[in-house]
Amino acid sequence: MNRLFRPDSVALSVGVNTLAQAAVRGIGLVRNWAIAWLISAQQLGMFGVSMLVLNVLLPLCAAGLYEGVARYAPAHEAAGGLPRFARRAATMALSIAGCVTAILLLAAAPVGRFLFTGAAEMSAEVDAVPLDETAALMRASTVCAFTLALYHLLIGFLRGMRMFRAVSVAELLTAVVFTLLAVIGAWLGRATAATLIWCYALATILSFVLLGPGLYGAMKSAPSKSPTEQPPAQTSRLIRFSLWSAGTAITWHAMLLYPMWYLLKTTDRETAGFFFGVRIIAHVVQYFGVLLTMVVYSHAARSWEHEGPQATMPRLEWLTRASLLGLLIAATALSVCKPILIRLFPAGFVEGAVAYDPLLTLFLLSGVVGLLTIRLNLVEKSRLVFWSWLVGVAVNIVAAYCLLGEPGGSSVGSTSAALSGAAWSGVFGVGAALVVVVAMLHRNRLLPDRSTWLIVAAAIGPGLGWTIALPVTTVLTLLALSGVLVLTPQERNRLIAPVRSLWKGRAG
Repeated sequence: MNRLFRPDSVALSVGVNTLAQAAVRGIGLVRNWAIAWLISAQQLGMFGVSMLVLNVLLPLCAAGLYEGVARYAPAHEAAGGLPRFARRAATMALSIAGCVTAILLLAAAPVGRFLFTGAAEMSAEVDAVPLDETAALMRASTVCAFTLALYHLLIGFLRGMRMFRAVSVAELLTAVVFTLLAVIGAWLGRATAATLIWCYALATILSFVLLGPGLYGAMKSAPSKSPTEQPPAQTSRLIRFSLWSAGTAITWHAMLLYPMWYLLKTTDRETAGFFFGVRIIAHVVQYFGVLLTMVVYSHAARSWEHEGPQATMPRLEWLTRASLLGLLIAATALSVCKPILIRLFPAGFVEGAVAYDPLLTLFLLSGVVGLLTIRLNLVEKSRLVFWSWLVGVAVNIVAAYCLLGEPGGSSVGSTSAALSGAAWSGVFGVGAALVVVVAMLHRNRLLPDRSTWLIVAAAIGPGLGWTIALPVTTVLTLLALSGVLVLTPQERNRLIAPVRSLWKGRAG
């Protein structure tokens, strides 16, 4: 335990966390695939919508304080005021989370009806609407959001104190326990979305209980100073940073998750279940995007601090291009393997295949945006990212309305048209956010070089099918392996060195 709760080096932090995140994503993929076989498509749709709601409720419930803690804990630790800062942050987090949770629990019936009722239920008789089920699902989601707020506060302190081995253990433990509880619960006949959400809440509570004492002990042993020697509390900075982080997280998740929720409002639970099942496979591209963004950002941030902007930007250029090419190859491979991967799910899910290719482009573009926003974060312009996500949400809403029609209406047409429309509305939303990010990069003179735009333009390929994506990706890959248009010979040779340094634990 003493070795677990101690600071890690930069290289070890990146390496350990990357491996852990890859394992967590893999476990999540297996869990969702197993659940798809154990519960009905209707309940899978409700589970998918619940997970989307949780992604929005978490930053709202915690007011983004877990990000503020990760940002400012190192400064208070260095100044000897970490215990005081931890008490203040924990008190604020518990107060806000408690108030939001209480309000949502009191309003569980109307809010649950709004969030979890599909078009089929809306058009039915009032007595046929499953009010008890939607309220129960809302209560489960609210309590789970509260437990997630506490859990992410724990993770925030561990990140701020650079204890990434403990972070990895916490996330792996939560993923494994959640998977075991969910699969066992569904297999034993408790095959409802609410049961799965309660399993998630129990997994986060277990991780908090097991790792909380270790973090508390590490804080008690940290060097401290008397209150008169400690720096000012600067609560306003913590709150301001946290609120911006919460707003950014809410808009980001809303941009990616709104299409599925709106699909439920215009069709039914079964169609939402088909969409979520296909989304599980395509989401692998976003998993890779998050991992690559984390690695590139960590490498660029370290270079920025130690070597300066002049040395960092050329390195960031080719790392971005190499990462984008890797994402494009992964998305194209998934597009080619679509007939095989769709068969991994129950037979009914073949209806969702029409949404598969545009979902690949959706997540590929989200990876593009994530990699490009590294530049804004390096120059401390992260607030601009919020506005790009907000524009993406607005375009997403308009596109979904145009493609799917009014909630409860009949203008959407066939199930295939609804599934395709939901996926493409997400593409339009992320595409709009990308345009805003590019405009902000241009304004701050941070645009990537011309070679990067070749790969960005090719990101639309998987959305049009493998017959277009495969030749485009093949040509770009061959250009990257030879010539200077995508990667220069020097960049190809240098590409391997930083990766090896990160995995071997040496600073790049």
